[in-house]
Amino acid sequence: MYDLARAIDLTPFPTISDSLDLREQRPPNTHVSTEDGLTKGEKCALADLVSRFNEMSRPSRRLGWKSSRAFYAEVFNNWSSLQQDNPDPTIDDKIFEDTIVACGTLLSAQPRYDGILPFWRRKNSPVYLKLDFRPGHLALGLDCMDAKGEYLDPKWVRYCDSFDAGRALDRGIRNYDSRERKRVDKYNKGCLIATARRRIVQWVTKGSGCAPEVEAGDRFPEVEPLWLIQDQKMERRILYEEFQRRCEAMRDHSLMA
Repeated sequence: MYDLARAIDLTPFPTISDSLDLREQRPPNTHVSTEDGLTKGEKCALADLVSRFNEMSRPSRRLGWKSSRAFYAEVFNNWSSLQQDNPDPTIDDKIFEDTIVACGTLLSAQPRYDGILPFWRRKNSPVYLKLDFRPGHLALGLDCMDAKGEYLDPKWVRYCDSFDAGRALDRGIRNYDSRERKRVDKYNKGCLIATARRRIVQWVTKGSGCAPEVEAGDRFPEVEPLWLIQDQKMERRILYEEFQRRCEAMRDHSLMA
């Protein structure tokens, strides 16, 4: 049986007093669609997930009534135990907009490789730098892109007079970290919710007369690690120096130089 005492440090859990007691009040296969249909014991057996959900949602907030309500609102959002297939979600791919900063405009129209000239590649269209941060270390990929994320030759870029490499990199880092946190948190919370739903389905099948055990496959899920650039304080200076050097090289390569 899953050892909840080792999974969380929470005794007693503060939000279970209004639940059903452990007597036979819910026969087997009596489905639930709100947290009120759960017993005190079942809520205790979900406390490890509630605790971690709170850490992800509001790290500075103490675990309490609001934390529990927020968790169960997600669990029972358009869901009831009639829905018995509850797989973990898949994590979203990173997208181009995660790591771009505006840097200038096009000196002239630049048709695509197929000869088509869309409006976003006409003269004076905005140009962006794509900052490709590799997870786990501070290698930096740097390319010029149009508004749709397609490559542009840096020599055709008129860089803004106000463009500052340091501030541009700061914006890129903030943008990357913010979107990466949302992407990873969405996945990790989704895994917690799916795990809770699978546990509830098992308990509902047996009825409230049975102790709410947690099966091996529905124990605390592994979470996706969160890698943020802002946390790599000792190595950011090297990243800034590299970015500054490469931006200067791209400016020198421009036909406006």
